[in-house]
Amino acid sequence: MAHRDLFLLFALLSLALLITVWPGPAMSVASPSSLQLSDTLTDTSTLTNTSVSHFIYLPVVSRNFRLVPVTVVFDDFSDPGSSWPEVDETDYSTAYVGGEYRIFVKSPNQGGGAMHPHFRCVDCVLEVDARYAADAYGAYGLSFGITEDDESFYLFVIREDLPGEPPYYEIWKVIGGVEPDGPLYTAASPHINPGQSTNHLRVVREGEDIRVYINGEHVITVPDDDIIGLFGVGLLAGSGEISGVDVRFDNFFASTIPSNSKNAFTYD
Repeated sequence: MAHRDLFLLFALLSLALLITVWPGPAMSVASPSSLQLSDTLTDTSTLTNTSVSHFIYLPVVSRNFRLVPVTVVFDDFSDPGSSWPEVDETDYSTAYVGGEYRIFVKSPNQGGGAMHPHFRCVDCVLEVDARYAADAYGAYGLSFGITEDDESFYLFVIREDLPGEPPYYEIWKVIGGVEPDGPLYTAASPHINPGQSTNHLRVVREGEDIRVYINGEHVITVPDDDIIGLFGVGLLAGSGEISGVDVRFDNFFASTIPSNSKNAFTYD
């Protein structure tokens, strides 16, 4: 057996052992944001059991057999212990309700959101099911690229201002807390389910590209690289002229995209 083949066999066996003998319900790295692609995971003291619902790290072997942490999160909101924030503010509130996550916007022309308590990414895929729970409509969607000061971020939303009006989607960018003049892109789409029907939203942030999907259909790719880094993601809802917008979210999914995953199980 060639020398490099022995190294490959050893890496595969080590990865299998790491996955199969772990005793807890999930595996996490103590400081995932600090683990760089150039680091080699040799200190196993940073591996800990976690009770966070549906929160796992899937190791991928990359060039030189260094571990690339691929974070995958899924939440069906059946467990209030999965740590999404529950707040009651002047203009909006958030809560776990009946196996869904609720954002209720109390006031007209206001918005409210919630950032995932753990997930951060540079390149990633985000998905969620969302619907209105009453006939007061506004907007709902996904937020990403949320900086630590909450002043810069992107939004992908579906908007329906009044019952019976055609729904449309928008992609927004906020920099430094300054309200933009308008969205990066907006358009009507036949793929949006109107009214209180559920819509499945998907965003792929990869490099400078923002690809958005509605109910499985790719609707637009928008290039923008103003906010790139290891930042947060979340959910949001907003109101127009009508208050009392009640939005329910379900089946939230998020996964990082390792930039060098194509190099898995290779060697120099």
